[in-house]
Amino acid sequence: MPRNAKTYIAIVIAAGVAILLFAAGSWSSASARQFALFLGLAALASTCKVKIPGMETTMSPNFVFLLLSMVTCRFAEVVVIGLAAALVQSLWRAKKVRAVQVSFSAAALVVSACFAYSAAHFLLGRGGAELPVPLLILAGAFYLPLNTALVAAVIALVERKSVGHVARACYEHVFPYFIGGILFAGLVSGAFDRTAAWKGALLLTPVVVLGYLYVASRKSGMPHHQQAFAAPAAEEIRRWMHDDLAANKIPVTALTHALLSVNLSFSEGPNKMYRCQMECTSNVATETADYRAQLTEVQDWPF
Repeated sequence: MPRNAKTYIAIVIAAGVAILLFAAGSWSSASARQFALFLGLAALASTCKVKIPGMETTMSPNFVFLLLSMVTCRFAEVVVIGLAAALVQSLWRAKKVRAVQVSFSAAALVVSACFAYSAAHFLLGRGGAELPVPLLILAGAFYLPLNTALVAAVIALVERKSVGHVARACYEHVFPYFIGGILFAGLVSGAFDRTAAWKGALLLTPVVVLGYLYVASRKSGMPHHQQAFAAPAAEEIRRWMHDDLAANKIPVTALTHALLSVNLSFSEGPNKMYRCQMECTSNVATETADYRAQLTEVQDWPF
């Protein structure tokens, strides 16, 4: 892992730990029942996670209940809810648990929740608690960009990509569902009194589950003709990279960095054929040099 990535991860984790210590030292609860309910619903929503295409990260609808908790719960409670949501999302059915990754994810969510809560309440002043809809919208407007920026930055540093490129890719997949979540949460927060906000949260639960099922079906619903091309495309790319390394006399064991970008575009070709245009760019490095190569190929196969 690059040194700047390690430094960045350490800073974010340290910030998260500091916020947790402050929350622990200033703990107070307005309603233990509401806190427990929001904690449970946020943790439950965190299990409804889907992988963001092309990235080793996931998204879940836990933000809906996290934002609702900012309207009714106190600062320390929101921090604990955010921590629990992040831990469940990272650990639930994880194929491989990495302590650093789990710690960073939890810290990033805690930092985002802390900033969103503090900024929204500061801007609306003491009367913010009586303005649930503006408060929730403001909190969401701060939470999404910050959380996306924190996650995009670590991915870009670790994988040596552009932060802007990674952030745009995150927004493309997350933003529409986030806006939908804020819309429903805003309607619910305005329809119920603060002391009865838990009823709105329960009312939102089926909507959150239906939204998750819709997103999960879209992420896994690759068209049949694209599925049919996936295996031969992967083999073609593997062969190309193997031959390119051999042509440049670069042993695999000498690589210190490797980045592969693949863009596939599908269309309907002539004579009842599917057509796929594949554009690949590889960037590999050894201790002494960097190598860059490109491949463009078009393949057709019958319906």
